[in-house]
Amino acid sequence: MTRFRKFLGTAGLAAVLSAETREPAFVPEFDNEQQPGLLRVSGIDQDDRVFLDGELIGNGKRLLRFGNKLLVNPGQYTITILTGENRTACSYRISIRENETATARCSRPSAPSNQEVD
Repeated sequence: MTRFRKFLGTAGLAAVLSAETREPAFVPEFDNEQQPGLLRVSGIDQDDRVFLDGELIGNGKRLLRFGNKLLVNPGQYTITILTGENRTACSYRISIRENETATARCSRPSAPSNQEVD
């Protein structure tokens, strides 16, 4: 047998073995997979800090860079905006729905604002 035939035989065997289809061991199924909603925060300054349920999600400079928008899982959240002087500028209770945009508007009142937004 020539070297070419040996090579072709080995290459053919390798092609057959690599073309073998295998089923994955486990494929999770998602019946109720939800798509995120979009949270838009308007009326913030670069020095402001934005909190989602008490957890810092970014400062104004970072959010402005992303167009004041964040992807958030559907649900009820409390948005709190603190000024650079650590004073509460705005506080909102907001509902995020699947594939929809919810906007929290901070109008900078003289007293802190507690609003319900839907």
